[in-house]
Amino acid sequence: MRENGRPRTLPLDGDLWQLIEKRWKARNYETPDKVTHVSEYVFHTQGQPVVDLRKAWGNACKKAGVPGMLFHDLRRTAARDMSRSNVPESVAMEITGHRTTSMYRHYNITTTKDMRQTLKKTQRHRATMTTKRNVHTFREASENGSR
Repeated sequence: MRENGRPRTLPLDGDLWQLIEKRWKARNYETPDKVTHVSEYVFHTQGQPVVDLRKAWGNACKKAGVPGMLFHDLRRTAARDMSRSNVPESVAMEITGHRTTSMYRHYNITTTKDMRQTLKKTQRHRATMTTKRNVHTFREASENGSR
């Protein structure tokens, strides 16, 4: 569900699909009186929906070696990676949930690495160009204004 409450469909494949399948199978939980139940939620704690991700996210980031990373950083990374992969902006916006191109571009942050790669790419391109100069020199105009 989007932040604005409107649902959307997002096809999953590869690692994301495998994660959902793993979580789907992990819906079983046991109550203190040893009764097994099946949660209606894919992401849950003892059958209850996960409401506040901050603690779990913080612990996961520490285990992954990226302490201090914000959950929202994933959206920025997705926008940047899709843009660098030449995904059409309209498709990327649908996936990230951005409704305006200005907000999408706000998330598509240019990094120092991006600039370095662009300058190297430009250098490689210029190296393939002909050595003929395309600068034209003009003769000095005579004193009466004619050439």
